[in-house]
Amino acid sequence: MIKMNKPKVKLKTKFKLICLVSFIIVVLINNVVAQQFKYKSALSTISVSSLYKVELNPLVQNYCFSNYKDLRVVDSGGNQKPYVILSEPILKSANDFIKYTIVSQNHFKNYTEIVIENPTKEKISNIAFNINNSEALKLCTIEGSDDLKQWYSISKLQTLSLSYNEQYTNQFKCLYFPLSNYKYFRLLIDDWSSEPYKVNSAGYFKNSLISGKLNKVANSFQLSTNQKITTLKLSISGNQSVQQLVFKISQPHLFLRKASIYYKEKIKVAKQIETEQKQIIKNFTLNSNEPLIIDIPETQKNELYIDIENEDNEALQIDSVITNQLARFLIFDAAQNQQYFLKCGNDSLQLPNYDIANFVNGSPQFYPELKFSSFEKIEIVSEVKNKQPQFFESKLFIWIAISVCSLIIGLFSIKMIKNLK
Repeated sequence: MIKMNKPKVKLKTKFKLICLVSFIIVVLINNVVAQQFKYKSALSTISVSSLYKVELNPLVQNYCFSNYKDLRVVDSGGNQKPYVILSEPILKSANDFIKYTIVSQNHFKNYTEIVIENPTKEKISNIAFNINNSEALKLCTIEGSDDLKQWYSISKLQTLSLSYNEQYTNQFKCLYFPLSNYKYFRLLIDDWSSEPYKVNSAGYFKNSLISGKLNKVANSFQLSTNQKITTLKLSISGNQSVQQLVFKISQPHLFLRKASIYYKEKIKVAKQIETEQKQIIKNFTLNSNEPLIIDIPETQKNELYIDIENEDNEALQIDSVITNQLARFLIFDAAQNQQYFLKCGNDSLQLPNYDIANFVNGSPQFYPELKFSSFEKIEIVSEVKNKQPQFFESKLFIWIAISVCSLIIGLFSIKMIKNLK
């Protein structure tokens, strides 16, 4: 009996050994393939060494994970640069707005000067200006003074753009800067490329920020009405998140409807039985006397549903539902005359943990902006052409490994079948 069992023990040991070797080879092969970026984009030229921001608009999310775990900034030598990602603030209540007196507002040959008074010398870190809508993009500088004679620099070369709002004829634009308590603040706006802005009022938001830049997310929607409930099915394109809904409703002129937005999640109730369950994101009201703008918690689902309660009223005629996401910006420290790239699409990467996250905070408005070019697919060969590959990284090794594994497993299987007979 003992002699008969020995071949079986040896067979089992050999089989385990071959499985282990095969597993190691497969892991090595996957590792070689996985540790490559799939896409890259060149950033615009660096003129001055500084912290810069790069807007991660919806286009970027079509190439990388939604949490940007695979996104990296690299220089021309392939070295990674630390970065941090900041989001614009979502819309908050304007009840904390403290209005200031505009001491003077003058337009000179190529710049506008606006001086406001902070009579109690309150410590503030933002100034909000109510400005008529304009598509012009300008640079501005903020200075402080206690006597209207000697001015001190607070923040230089901030971007002032009003292209965010499509709902109102005027809007608040908030400028952020290091905490200061001057009695007077002066805003200098560069007007050399366009006519000046029309500023209606100024002040600051206490314990509050106002809305940041929003990017549109493409969607399509289907509309159906059944038993006094109108249901919209929103199909979100790409790997996108949504944080705001904007409704355009043409009829009727007066309405007040309860509504909810949700997604459907499959729940297993038995071994092979699944059912769909509503997961409510937010309950809200559509009111014809108020802006039809609904902020929601950040949601990343390809399909969203909205139920609108009509009761005994006619159904709303909904012309469109715009889906928006708050702009995100990547901030990194760039050196003058250096070329940088965004790279993504490496499935093996995890979210990086850089020291820069402890030093960069606040609003992205602080930083000058870099643009990125269109993303290009990276050819694996071009990425490693200047690097002498190891033998185990070569295609020859991969094919040899696959062939040897297949041959050994095949021969061993035949031998096992013969021994069993």
